[in-house]
Amino acid sequence: AALTEQQLLVNDAWREVTRQYLDKTYNGLGEEGWKAKRLEAVKAVSNLGPDDSEVVYAAVRGMLKELGDPYTRFLTPDQYSAIVAVAKGNNAGIGVTLQLDPSSAKVVILNTVPGGPAAQGGILSGDVIEEIDFRPTSDAMADVVAARCRGDVGTPLDLAVRHGTPDGPSGTLTRLTLTRAVVRVNPVEASTFVAPRGGGTVGLIRVPSFSQETAGQVAEAMKKV
Repeated sequence: AALTEQQLLVNDAWREVTRQYLDKTYNGLGEEGWKAKRLEAVKAVSNLGPDDSEVVYAAVRGMLKELGDPYTRFLTPDQYSAIVAVAKGNNAGIGVTLQLDPSSAKVVILNTVPGGPAAQGGILSGDVIEEIDFRPTSDAMADVVAARCRGDVGTPLDLAVRHGTPDGPSGTLTRLTLTRAVVRVNPVEASTFVAPRGGGTVGLIRVPSFSQETAGQVAEAMKKV
């Protein structure tokens, strides 16, 4: 029998991961074991329909989880759009880079854009985002939290964060309201310093992460140093 649309999604995800995955032991499952995981997921969604997208997505994630690779993950269309929006550079947001801490499953601030709403509001690297607009971020991926941080220019965003400390996140929940703005994501930073040997001037260009604007930003930075 022909596969349903839901089964085709599972099958397509499996095929694409199989095509690109470098570890051909598939985390010790072997080729047959990895094929068995595909069959299990395909059977699990056999009776699902168009309104069961979240259940289908969960089946795909469960299949990929067997690989034990945190960098191999399934994104919904909305999550993928959020990542693409970040990569394009110009976003109405608060100017943060986020990451998921695998040990705590919390979304942590990796860095803030200088001059952005988050930096101006006192958010620092290492802070943990607990709530966005009074909705908890538990069990959410970093890109989902990032998407919730974005919106129209000038709109408010209510956050609840725990500031980072040397011993981990603070026990005190801090609430603050930020105003979304167009933020230049991942700005390249340029500076100079005097070399300890020889006394020559050395130019330093820092690229915190990459987006479609990075090449142009590096070219601008090189003119400054």
